[in-house]
Amino acid sequence: MTAKATAMVCWLFVGSWTFASIFSYLGGHRVIEVWVVGMDLQVSFLTPPMAMSAYYLKEVLKKQIELMEIFRGIIPYLGTVIFCMFLMYQFPGITLWQPDYLFGKWIP
Repeated sequence: MTAKATAMVCWLFVGSWTFASIFSYLGGHRVIEVWVVGMDLQVSFLTPPMAMSAYYLKEVLKKQIELMEIFRGIIPYLGTVIFCMFLMYQFPGITLWQPDYLFGKWIP
């Protein structure tokens, strides 16, 4: 069982590496860069410890923006995410109604 799970994870690594390599080779990173530069602020990957979107945006815009300005812009979106997480923890039915509807209730 452990070997199957490990093999599946390894195939995910191989697939993601292959996709990223082909995407980059075909110039996909330039498309993303132009798209992000055309926006005021990217909204995904906002939270620490990585906060990849903030660092990516800083690298794309270089001297045009400070990292703290990016983090200040993230705060309203992060507050919304934290509020939604609080609601999901307090009322799990909000999140679980669709899987329960589609697959039935799972009782361990």
